[in-house]
Amino acid sequence: MYIPKLIPLLSLIFFALNIQSQEICDVCLCKSGIINCSNKNISLDFNKTELWLDQANNTIEVTELNFHNNHLGHVYPFPKLDIKKLDLSTNRIVKIEAEAFKNLMDMEELDLTENHLMSEFLTSDVFMGPYAPEDSEPLRSLKILRLSNNALHSLHPDLFEHTDRIEVLMLDSNPFSVIDRVTLIAISTLPRLRVLDLSNTDIKTLPLYMLHTPMHLEALNLSNNEIQVLPKTLGDVHKLEWLSLSNNPIEKLSGPNNVFPVIPTLKVLHMSFMQKLQRVEKRALSGLQNLEELYMSDNPQLEYIDGYALSRPANTDNSSTKIDEQEEIWPGLKVLEIQNNNLTRIDQHLVGNWPKLQHIDIRYNTLICDCDNQWIVSSLIFIIGGLHDGSLAHGVRCASPIEMRGVNLTELSEKNVHMRCLDLNGARPERDGSVLIGILIGVLLTIPIMMGIITFCYKKNFCGLINVSKSPADFSRSFYKRADMNDDNYI
Repeated sequence: MYIPKLIPLLSLIFFALNIQSQEICDVCLCKSGIINCSNKNISLDFNKTELWLDQANNTIEVTELNFHNNHLGHVYPFPKLDIKKLDLSTNRIVKIEAEAFKNLMDMEELDLTENHLMSEFLTSDVFMGPYAPEDSEPLRSLKILRLSNNALHSLHPDLFEHTDRIEVLMLDSNPFSVIDRVTLIAISTLPRLRVLDLSNTDIKTLPLYMLHTPMHLEALNLSNNEIQVLPKTLGDVHKLEWLSLSNNPIEKLSGPNNVFPVIPTLKVLHMSFMQKLQRVEKRALSGLQNLEELYMSDNPQLEYIDGYALSRPANTDNSSTKIDEQEEIWPGLKVLEIQNNNLTRIDQHLVGNWPKLQHIDIRYNTLICDCDNQWIVSSLIFIIGGLHDGSLAHGVRCASPIEMRGVNLTELSEKNVHMRCLDLNGARPERDGSVLIGILIGVLLTIPIMMGIITFCYKKNFCGLINVSKSPADFSRSFYKRADMNDDNYI
């Protein structure tokens, strides 16, 4: 009864014993210095020297080693190899021995994604390199470290003592919840850090001044977190070019506490899939002076982006509240994606120079086809069609008024249609039909009621406003007055 359950386990044990009795290329795919051992159910001790020898007892040439999706569990020290990239992802790794990578002096990238690593067992000893009198046992070549999707809730403050040349650090999908003091210290010991991924870590903010220390940080991923207010430390960055805040519960971008600080280096901003974002107010993005790409799509409640959300006044004295478009400065946007939101209008002033954009996507919004959006029909549709051969223009459709719902703005543009404005009382054109129907129904109901009232008064003859004579005699009697018997003229 238990034999079927034992077969996979026996197979795994046999495979593990078999690989340790052969060279690694007998069971893995080896080609041009790349050894691919992924999806082999392997469990072994890497320090077995015979694994890495060919038939002539020479060390196998290997620059890239892939052990993705196996059952290593425990990582033992590697022998001396010329590996540049090592992939140990998805291996249920719980423990890594001290100095496990000591002999991999040329390793530039280490992938430990999707394992069971815990903060308590991930210490600086794991990354210890060979002794060097001028340094602290460094792994000088390691530049990319992927620790995504483990069980890390914090980092040891000296975790990167031997790997201070890391440039890319992936910490996403770990249960941090908060960037505590020791984690902050650990990250601050990476002076060459260029890319930091903290997405999907349940954090609500970043500590003050956290981004002041990494002087070379260029890309920061804060997506899929619980951030409601923009972290103030965003104003401390030095070289940040790429930022993602997608899928965070930010409701509004409005001043003074929830607008972007001045980040003159930022070129790319992602704020998509934000379920609560409703409005982007005036000047909310004006601190991003050199923004080139804005991705603000798939936000189901986003109904308003101010026409001057991106621009800043040319005159630094902003005492005047009146905005003159001739005195505004816009960033030189190249890419604008604001599709699949709840936008009813797109302000012509949102972008300083629409024809200079290289990519525009405004599809799947709830656009009102009236004169406020006439410029889209008259100008923007031509620009979008010219950039994308009409593919992105085709999805731009009217959501209202009801008689135009679903109409493609490309068709309106080709027919040179001039759309209606709101009427004088502020009523929308789409409401005209229902108003006219209501008036007609009222008239039709009033006529029989009034006729009934008139008929009733006519028959009863007690309506003072209606005195109908029934005959000429009745008409004469209305002027007759009986004479008084005492009247001298009475005969």
